[in-house]
Amino acid sequence: MALLLAIGAELIGYFAPETMVWRGAGLAVAAVAIWLAGFDVYKK
Repeated sequence: MALLLAIGAELIGYFAPETMVWRGAGLAVAAVAIWLAGFDVYKK
């Protein structure tokens, strides 16, 4: 699930318009992916 969310965050960052709303959405999705995977995995 964390991998799918991380991919989703990357897709949002790549395809979404450069607005604060989309940037915030991408950061939120990435934060949930990091939370699910664990911070140790993120540091690697």
